[in-house]
Amino acid sequence: MKNPVLPFSIFILAFVLLSMNNGGLMIYALDEAKNGGAAREMLELESWVVPTFNYELRTDKPPLHYYFMIGAYKVFGVNPWSARLFSSLMGALSVLITFLFALRFIGRQVAIFSAFVLLASLHWNIQHHMAVPDPYLVFFFTASLFSFFTFFKTDQKLYLWIFYACIGLG
Repeated sequence: MKNPVLPFSIFILAFVLLSMNNGGLMIYALDEAKNGGAAREMLELESWVVPTFNYELRTDKPPLHYYFMIGAYKVFGVNPWSARLFSSLMGALSVLITFLFALRFIGRQVAIFSAFVLLASLHWNIQHHMAVPDPYLVFFFTASLFSFFTFFKTDQKLYLWIFYACIGLG
């Protein structure tokens, strides 16, 4: 990439928009409460493998997003902003990789429009303002598709390995 200012600016804009007022609202959705509570209990009990909610086994969701929440809780304390931090970050990263992919394979104008269409989407903004696992799934699935296409076009094995890693993490 010749000039990293535009991708960096798009990432910062996306992160600011997707994290705006994350701490201003209390955890209000049932899923958010269960996810944030499970991460808090895992931190409290130092249980890194078995998620619980109300100290009972919680197998409803994969644990990756709990680990990110625990990391945010350790650094910023247990609060709604911390619980939602990595959801916003995953949304901003999804916007960035969409921009970079479109820039590489389609063109600058389409890349810019793609980023702004994502940021203008109401559902996109709602999902990335919540402490739920969906933003992680969206990011890793998107990255896997872009990686596979890049491998298909360039035949560089690194992108195939990135594809496999992203599918596994998604």
